[in-house]
Amino acid sequence: MVKSKTVPVLGYFVWWSVESIDEERDHFDELCQQNDFETIKRNNRTAFLEAVRYVKAKSWTNHVLIRTIEKSKEQHLFGLVDEKVDQKSKSLGYEHKATLRFDQASHQIECDVKHRAFDLIRDRYDHNLKYINSYEMRRWIMKQIERWRNVSVRDKGGIYYVDAKYETNLERLERLLQQVGGVDFFTVPLQDVEKSKKAIYKAFVEDLRHKLEVFKDQIENDKFSTAKGWSNAVEKFRALREEVSFYAERLEFNAKSLQKELEKLQADVRKKLVD
Repeated sequence: MVKSKTVPVLGYFVWWSVESIDEERDHFDELCQQNDFETIKRNNRTAFLEAVRYVKAKSWTNHVLIRTIEKSKEQHLFGLVDEKVDQKSKSLGYEHKATLRFDQASHQIECDVKHRAFDLIRDRYDHNLKYINSYEMRRWIMKQIERWRNVSVRDKGGIYYVDAKYETNLERLERLLQQVGGVDFFTVPLQDVEKSKKAIYKAFVEDLRHKLEVFKDQIENDKFSTAKGWSNAVEKFRALREEVSFYAERLEFNAKSLQKELEKLQADVRKKLVD
């Protein structure tokens, strides 16, 4: 992290790049512990489904199709279907050869008939439990950034502004990620001057309006259909109001119009709760 010794820093532009990685979970757990971060929790169900998708994507090389039979709270069942090409009759043939089962409680996988696809899936499943992949790493980094006040400065995301208040957090994150192969993490300081504040204000308002539109759509379409859902909606709304107050003070702008929008939204949320 590059910091100016003479000019006050408003915050940092942050972005990252994650190449194809296979980071050992045990090693990453140690790094998280050393730098005071929560680690990536292992999810056996996700590891299994990713293993199935991985082998399924290579069906053109192993000539086996994987088809869903059942997905429930107790188990996942997949049919392993062999594909046969009959050059003589110019036709394709398909035969259900085996049933693959994942037990949701024990996290065990089994196959009722010995099949080459099962061995491939089991090997990939074990691999997924041992290593963290690129997708998991990207999600984990984004989760850390979302815990600090951040503003997306690109329409499609990818580059974020993080306030200088969280400078120490960024330093810890950067120190951790420097020890993970295949991951590049970049921070660029933004000077605390009027021009910078105007630029971040513009990005903040655009980012906030996008969040509000999504939130309004969720309210109108009753996406929060349970008491817990509406409780989460209230918490989300509270976080939005805090965000506006924080940046109004930090960037020195008048937040009255934004607060009015939030007050109207608050009334909509309360009406839904009463209904």
